Amino acid sequence: MVQEHKSLLRDYLTELAAEYADPRGVAAQIHIMIEGAMVTSSLLGAEATRQARDGICAVLAAAEGSRGK
Repeated sequence: MVQEHKSLLRDYLTELAAEYADPRGVAAQIHIMIEGAMVTSSLLGAEATRQARDGICAVLAAAEGSRGK
């Protein structure tokens, strides 16, 4: 069940990233950050979420140049 949820999340993120040149790569990076935030939040609380958000913004900014290609 956990593996299925992770697969569904990655598929969903890939769909959301469809406009980028490498949607799977963008989705994989975001997925790792989401997973890391969930695990790390037990230690850092909301700070983990803020750090993941900042990381995701950086991934999207870096991928921005590949949109629509």
